Amino acid sequence: MSSRAKLLLTTAGAILVAALLGRALVGQGDDCAAALRTAPIATLVAAVSLQICALVARSEAWSVCVSAAGGHVARRRLYRAASAGYVGNLVNGQFGVAARIAALRHSAPRDSPPVAALITAEVPILAVEAGLAALTSFTLVGPLGRSRHALAPRLAAPRRPAEA
Repeated sequence: MSSRAKLLLTTAGAILVAALLGRALVGQGDDCAAALRTAPIATLVAAVSLQICALVARSEAWSVCVSAAGGHVARRRLYRAASAGYVGNLVNGQFGVAARIAALRHSAPRDSPPVAALITAEVPILAVEAGLAALTSFTLVGPLGRSRHALAPRLAAPRRPAEA
């Protein structure tokens, strides 16, 4: 693909995303403006910074996992494939994994490991993400109006079948 075609494709994608975002926000302008006015700027900056750090850390972790699976792909190609996966994650987590693997296999078919090895390379990343989610999920207990101590037994208790 020529550089002109890539530029046109990138521009068309950006316009499409902007149009979809605009369509989703139609009628929500006042709510968005109020949310931006009421949120402290430090909170917004911290949220954006943490998201950027998370994306870079996950991309680097995927680079390590792909290398361990036998791939010899340049970091730039890996990061590009990872970004395709993040866009796919907006639709669905499994779709994001498939998009990331497909993008890598398309951009570096000789240098990337087989698909089965790439799927296996996702396991350590998913395990760490699940662990971090479990560690940080306690922050949801307060806003849900539950006691931390009362929530654990409810989650662990077996459910009783509903009587007919």
